[in-house]
Amino acid sequence: VVHLHYPFFGSDILVAFACRLWNIPLVVTYHMKPKAKGVLGGTFVLYRAVLQPIIFSVARAVLVSSDEYAQEQHVMHRRRIVHPFSVDTDRFAPGDHHAAREYFGIPHDLPVIVFVGGLDAAHYFKGLDVLLHAFALMSVRARLLIVGDGNRREHFETLARGLHILDDVYVVRSVPFEDLPRAYCAADLHVLPSIDRSEAFGIVTQEAMATGIPSIVSDLPGMRTLVIPNETGAWIAPNTVQSLRVALDEFCADAALRERYGAAARERAVREFSSEHLVRALVGVYKRVISEHK
Repeated sequence: VVHLHYPFFGSDILVAFACRLWNIPLVVTYHMKPKAKGVLGGTFVLYRAVLQPIIFSVARAVLVSSDEYAQEQHVMHRRRIVHPFSVDTDRFAPGDHHAAREYFGIPHDLPVIVFVGGLDAAHYFKGLDVLLHAFALMSVRARLLIVGDGNRREHFETLARGLHILDDVYVVRSVPFEDLPRAYCAADLHVLPSIDRSEAFGIVTQEAMATGIPSIVSDLPGMRTLVIPNETGAWIAPNTVQSLRVALDEFCADAALRERYGAAARERAVREFSSEHLVRALVGVYKRVISEHK
């Protein structure tokens, strides 16, 4: 079996042709519908109209992270299977808040909000600008841990300085793979305020869930399936500073609420998104397409 993660521009159509030529079963995981302006945006539209149908026609199965996002993006295939991305619930697990905060140099006197994501132009849709503006308007004082790097990092640091919140914002440019769980352990609350449908799921939200902290995410198809309002976190209106500010204040003012929602998030991560559970399901898909191929 060849398992292709789509889109993978240029290589994905070659993989599909190779599978057809050599009669190898192809399984495709559909990640997202990329968006852009100008010539690049036109290229994406042409790619979806001409090449995506060819790739999908070769595939024996197309896996999607959520049925909601697949329907919204018109991902059509005779065997479309909902198969969320998984999280290592042993690696990402509740840990020592104090030790994690000491590692990042964050005092333990205030609630800590964590944002994890690319700080480059390609990840414009992550909504960090919205988060910084909302954080500046909070009536409950907190601290913000930003984990990520990219060509817009200086822009965000300048914005934080202009909003007079730089003293409470901690930007960690690079976290080694083995240390990433500490970023979630240092936090009380995770936020992914994506602004449009370029965000399809939110693996960082799964990592936060497994660590046992609640999440605030945008009310967008796909990514909102990871959060159960009034149980594991909250949804906010996309690209709306005031909506996010209200949610941040609510969670940062209530430690008992964070603890209750965080525990429920951890339970759901283990039950529905653990690597062990989803790898078994994926192997089942492989066996099915292989048996039919024979």
